[in-house]
Formats: sequence, C-alpha cells, structure tokens
Amino acid sequence: MLKKLAKAIGEGLPKPIKVLHLASGNLYGGIEKILTTFAKNQACSPDLLQDFGVCFHGRLRNELIEAGATVHDIGSFRFSRPWSLVPVREKLTKILNARGYDAVIFYGSWQYVALVETAKKANCRCVFWAMNYFGSGWLDWLAKWSKPHIALACSRDVERTVTSFCFGGNHQTVFPPLDLSDLPSLLVAQERLGSQYKVHKDTKIILMAARLDPYKGHRLLIDALGKLLEKIPKGWEVWMAGGVQRLQEQLYLEKLQALAKKVGVAEKIRWLGQRSDVLELMAMADLFCHPNQGPEPFGVVFLEAQAMGCPVITTAIGGALEAVEDVGINTLLAKPCPDLLAQTLEKHLLMPGRHAAP
Repeated sequence: MLKKLAKAIGEGLPKPIKVLHLASGNLYGGIEKILTTFAKNQACSPDLLQDFGVCFHGRLRNELIEAGATVHDIGSFRFSRPWSLVPVREKLTKILNARGYDAVIFYGSWQYVALVETAKKANCRCVFWAMNYFGSGWLDWLAKWSKPHIALACSRDVERTVTSFCFGGNHQTVFPPLDLSDLPSLLVAQERLGSQYKVHKDTKIILMAARLDPYKGHRLLIDALGKLLEKIPKGWEVWMAGGVQRLQEQLYLEKLQALAKKVGVAEKIRWLGQRSDVLELMAMADLFCHPNQGPEPFGVVFLEAQAMGCPVITTAIGGALEAVEDVGINTLLAKPCPDLLAQTLEKHLLMPGRHAAP
C-alpha cells in the first residue's frame, strides 16, 4: 500500500520521496489509526521517507512516537482567532525548509485550508487525501479555492465527491492500509477479556466499535436489540467500544444509554469506552455489528473484523460496499431498518457460535 501511495504522489520526483503527513491530532479515529499504521510499517517502502506533523498533543502523537516516527509539533489554532494561525504557519515554513520535504499530505479540510498555501510557498507537492465525503461543509467550500496537486480518496464512493474539488485534475482512489502484523490469538483474547468481563463461555458477544457519531448507527442497533430481546431474551450481550472525545459525544452517549434503558436492554450492553485492543475484542466477539445509518467513507474496521474471522453486519451503503464481502458469514442490510437488523441478529444468534466446540 505504501508503494501505491509513493507512486500516486511521486510522479516526477526523485527517490526517495520525503513526505510530511499533516493531521490535527486532537481526536482519535480511523484517520489516526491509518497514520500509526504508516509509522509502524515505514520499512515496507524505502522509496517513501515519512515524517508526521500534529497540531495537538494526544493519543495520535504518543502512538507515533512509540512507533519510532519523527513527529513535529506544528501548534494549535482556531479559525475564530485568525491571529493564532500566524505562528503555526511560521513554524511549518521553518520545518518544511529545514527538512526539504517533497510533499505534504493533508487529511482534512481544516488543516488544508489553514496551511496549504504555506506548503505551496515551500515548493512542496500538496496532496489532499479525502478520508470522508467532500463538499458538505464550509471548510470544504473554502478548500476549493486552492487546488491540490493531487487528490486521493479512501474509496471509490468518496472519490465521486472530490472530482469537483479538482475540476478534472489528478485524482484517484488509494485504499487505506490495513495492519495485520500483530494479530492477537483467540486464546489470548479469551483468557484476558473473558476473565476481565466474566463472560460465560456460552454467551454470544455482539461487538460494535465506532466513534460516537450518529451516522454510525448506535441508535439503530439499540432499537433492534429491543426487538431481539422479545425473541431471544438470554445468551447474548453487546459490547460498545468507542469513547467520548468531545462534549457533543458525551451528550450523544447519554441519549444512547437512556434509549437502552427505555427499550429494556441497558443490562445487555457493556460500554467499553476508548480502546486500543479492538482486534482482541474482534477475536472474542461472535458478531461485529456496525449498522450505519449514513454512508461510511470506507471502514478499515470492517476489514479488521473480517481478518479476525468475525462475521460483519452493516448496511449496504457507502464504502461498506467496497470493504465488506457480501458472501458467507457477512450480511449487508438492504436499508437501515431496526426490524431488518433484529431479524438478521436473530438468525446469527440461532446459529452455532464461532467459538463453539466442534
């Protein structure tokens, strides 16, 4: 994957290509997981020398440093305080000139709008890698005023939305990397998580691992669980992985917990918070249910679940159509419907568990 990235951004550049990945760093989600994957696997592509720049200290910065990457603290800013951009741009200029980067990769309109002209003045090739659907926000509108040298998209579905950004210019799909270099064993996961959560060996685990964002489908799953409870009252529980990172997420979590109580499934759900052991959770789970109510740009988490042998249930919209193989144990729902999801969960729960003894 790193070789494909080097090919996409490096046409005409001498090898090795020196790249600065630029991200905000205040939150942790799919983009941040991708960046840490790059940091851990730098040796896979000697043609691509990668450093990282972050605007905020947090989990991303810590993981990049732990992986042995060079991390530059660019400095934080707010668009509501335009003067805060001045020292950030000055610092980035010094870093770009001192290190001689060939290209800067931006992972969102927030940092792109603020810093793309700084990168261009330093004669860096500017790459916008769309990890989400482009064009819906005011920052996306502002981003269109300064065209990148190349726009990448994390899926073909997302690429459709960046074509207007480039006005027929250079754009292509480059799928995010998947790091399976350190897959946990089932026995390790069962021993650690089973003892931690006191899970009965015959209890089936439904896992959802996602940021606390409404389009991910938490409410849909909880509504479906209420209907499922009427058919199968025992022998299963749900693990919700994903922690609060902003006030709006705390409010959303409280609404979800109230809904779970209202439909009678509060005792069935374990709220696990932010996790760094999602692969182990997938190894332990019998089902991975991520029932999107809105399109997922791509969903590396779908690939991780399938790699762990965990059946995936999601909705047939967006990037999920490119990431989930709709055969065998996986199910792509025709629409985000609680009744349809409940029926699908019931079907899976009535089957022998993936960890059942032969």
